[in-house]
Amino acid sequence: MRITFLTPHINISGGVKAILEYASRLSKKGHEVTVICPQPTFANMRLRDRNIPTVLPKRFFMNLLRYKPYWIDVAADIKYVSSWEERHIPDGDVIIATAWQTAPYVKNYSSKKGKKFYLIQHYETLFHASNSETKVEETYRYPLRKIVISSWLKQIMREKFNSEAELLVTPVDFSQFYPTRNGYNKKKRICMLHHFYDWKGANEGIQAFDIARRKYSDIQLVMFGAHLDEVSSRYEYYYSPWGEKLREIYDSCDIFLCPSWKEGLGMPSMEAMACKCALVTMDNGGCSDYAVHEKTALISPPRNPEELAKNLVRFLENEELLRNIARNGYEYIKRFTWDKAVDRIEKVFLKELQEE
Repeated sequence: MRITFLTPHINISGGVKAILEYASRLSKKGHEVTVICPQPTFANMRLRDRNIPTVLPKRFFMNLLRYKPYWIDVAADIKYVSSWEERHIPDGDVIIATAWQTAPYVKNYSSKKGKKFYLIQHYETLFHASNSETKVEETYRYPLRKIVISSWLKQIMREKFNSEAELLVTPVDFSQFYPTRNGYNKKKRICMLHHFYDWKGANEGIQAFDIARRKYSDIQLVMFGAHLDEVSSRYEYYYSPWGEKLREIYDSCDIFLCPSWKEGLGMPSMEAMACKCALVTMDNGGCSDYAVHEKTALISPPRNPEELAKNLVRFLENEELLRNIARNGYEYIKRFTWDKAVDRIEKVFLKELQEE
């Protein structure tokens, strides 16, 4: 098949990682896969041996050098374009919108671009001001074949937009995330993603940690994130870790704290579970596919740092509970594999093509 993915960018994020993983793995299965990425900026340079300023599109050099992101191996082709206008899109069998901004373009493309799909990885109204919510939600009503990454999103599509969707939980890459720990730290290390979006709950997570630290003064908070915001020196912070470095961070910690109010799925939680961290999470919707209270995680109501802290303290008070939840979570998360996911999405595409 000739398959085209439209992505808003190729920066480090859970959603982009999933897009590039699908593209790469489908390419390795023999399909002709292209990822379309907008790159409207320009690069300044001077012509050789001439003192003449020249401005060329940055995408010119990225396409010429076949540029790939540094933080993930991608077997598929990436084409950098000035916009998602149809003239930049190759003809194909399948085309996939992967964000609300790309969905209107895919909806309006001619049939030459392929069967039209919409990979929905979050309820994206959370990312935007209220005046953009209508535009976002309108895309969920488009006649595109929908694929969602969590049962929570499937339920939203069905109940709010009267639309059915294929459920494909994004897996963890177990060749990248795995435990090498010999045990758990005496002075417990709690890991958390730091983010500037309010709904990511970083403030509530820090509040929960500080509440727990009043009783257990030797615990440590270890955070990572993709922004150079100032983080208090009281906490350990890593900027944009990827690959082995990110695995080492998870593997060095005992508990993963997810304070998000809402998550399309929550890949950091799943990656931490694959490294045998015990999960403490808010009930954020997407976590329902892997977080089972008292079995694979401890779950508290959203936007409630006090209840989140109570569950954190339960792990600090009970080493056996921490170990059991971590072990159960590790075994549970292994049911989601990339081989199964890629086989499933391939079958979804082929089924749609066969129904012509």
